[in-house]
Amino acid sequence: MEAETNSEFTTHRCPTCGGVSHPSSGCVYSPTFIVCGPCTRTFARWLENWTNSKGRRGGRPSFFAHVNVISPRIEV
Repeated sequence: MEAETNSEFTTHRCPTCGGVSHPSSGCVYSPTFIVCGPCTRTFARWLENWTNSKGRRGGRPSFFAHVNVISPRIEV
């Protein structure tokens, strides 16, 4: 990341698109990797869509089919 500094201001450049980035409107992954707001929102949308596309695969049983199922009482 390049940081241009003069007497009062520091300008950060987004490492993904090269635009201007700022910690308050984007995402700070490290002190030298500050992503701009539009790139952060684009990634958040992609991550949400990718996560939502995951589901039951390969014939595995659904987790929710087994939640709150009352099993028969075990006599000791």
